Amino acid sequence: MGATVTEVEVRQLQGGTFVGKGPSNHWVNIDTGRAEEGHSAASGPMELLLMALGTCSGIDINLMLKKMRVQVEDM
Repeated sequence: MGATVTEVEVRQLQGGTFVGKGPSNHWVNIDTGRAEEGHSAASGPMELLLMALGTCSGIDINLMLKKMRVQVEDM
């Protein structure tokens, strides 16, 4: 099985405010607090990282439970 390479683009807009996009071609706003020269106008990088980890885990768990024919009502 070969490694999958995913490239993303991240651009700094101003201070601690950035935007990024990946292969889906959807831009995501990323911002920091005013102490880090941001505007607190979007989720920060650590929030997005934790959301991504939670989503990846949730998808994996759902797929495994589906294969086991376990019906999940809520996660």
